[in-house]
Amino acid sequence: MALTSCDSDEDESEKIEREFLSREKAKQELLRIHLDYGHIGYAQMVEHFNIKYLCEGLRDLAKAIANECDTCLRTKPNKKRLGLLGQIGPATYPFQIIHIDTVGVVILKSDISTWPSMLSPDSSGGYLQKLKLPKTLSTL
Repeated sequence: MALTSCDSDEDESEKIEREFLSREKAKQELLRIHLDYGHIGYAQMVEHFNIKYLCEGLRDLAKAIANECDTCLRTKPNKKRLGLLGQIGPATYPFQIIHIDTVGVVILKSDISTWPSMLSPDSSGGYLQKLKLPKTLSTL
């Protein structure tokens, strides 16, 4: 372990002496900081660590600790995409995929209606079913 000093531009009395730690001891100290300060992120760990200590590869160690912490993995949001939705369709048999759309006024030749309707077309056969919506939302 070696002591190093950092020069300050203002005064000789403001020189800061920091201890140089090996990677193993630095990892232990970073883990202690991470746990004591409430599972802080790697940037904050580095700031707290740099007050008293120096170490080579400090950011990599701090990132590894933050990314391997079970509590952080469970509680902090995942920034990585977990997967894609996948392909929807085409349907291989009737009524495998049904779309439901709420539309405005639909006027068919057989039934002249001005009430909003719900359409449910089938992807496979092109079957279309029209359902009249009630006049008030309270009856839904």
